[in-house]
Amino acid sequence: TNKFSPQFTSGNGDKFTASNLELAYATGPLQIMAEYFMGQIENDGTVAGSADIEVDGYYVQAGYFLTGESRKYKTDIAAFDKVKPANESGAWEVFARHSQMNADTGSNITLSGGEDASVTTLGVNYYPNSNIKMAVNYVTAETDAPIGGEDDGNALVARLQFAF
Repeated sequence: TNKFSPQFTSGNGDKFTASNLELAYATGPLQIMAEYFMGQIENDGTVAGSADIEVDGYYVQAGYFLTGESRKYKTDIAAFDKVKPANESGAWEVFARHSQMNADTGSNITLSGGEDASVTTLGVNYYPNSNIKMAVNYVTAETDAPIGGEDDGNALVARLQFAF
């Protein structure tokens, strides 16, 4: 998951309020997910003249099983069930995801990395069985202000995951 977590460089918040709307759809080997979130961090008064911080953003993701598997959506936990490969050679999935975040900080408060950020991920997942996932992702990210001197970057990420 790509979650944005603003880091404060000045000021503090004393209350965080958030809400979100999440949608999921699956048909055969295709799954589509999306979420919109919005929140507010209330100024605790440590930075005079500053308004509350308002944050909103979204992600949209689509995945497709090249080997034909499908994933059932489990409404009791609001998540897709784990992948169960259809044969002994495992399951292959390709996916794409885009995330966007905007934080309106008002005056006198700054956030590391600025007020806007986006991340796009393209990936391939291999499931040799229902308990193991091997993932390779290409990730590109951009912010509207530098973090460590950079306002964008790319990464190739690999992960081995065990699920029981």
